[in-house]
Amino acid sequence: MRLKYPFVTQKVNDGYVAVATDEGADEFKAIVRLNEVGKRIFELLAEEQTEESIVAELKKTYRDEDGKIERSVHEFVEQLDSEGILAKPRLTENTRTT
Repeated sequence: MRLKYPFVTQKVNDGYVAVATDEGADEFKAIVRLNEVGKRIFELLAEEQTEESIVAELKKTYRDEDGKIERSVHEFVEQLDSEGILAKPRLTENTRTT
């Protein structure tokens, strides 16, 4: 998975906002409010990722308490998907079903 549009993030007060740029600005007109971890996930999602790869990267920086990172990443990804922010994975020759 990856972000459907390019986004730019900006620090605002004690958090961050993300705004779609380029062609995404015409399709996605909302501003996304993020905390520091959400901003990091957005940065990671600029390239193809899995939930597992995001979790592994976050664990390099943040302490994990009882699987909280996994749950939080899953919930955040679900929210991004429901808002239409995530691009659907492209089918490759190896992943196509007949």
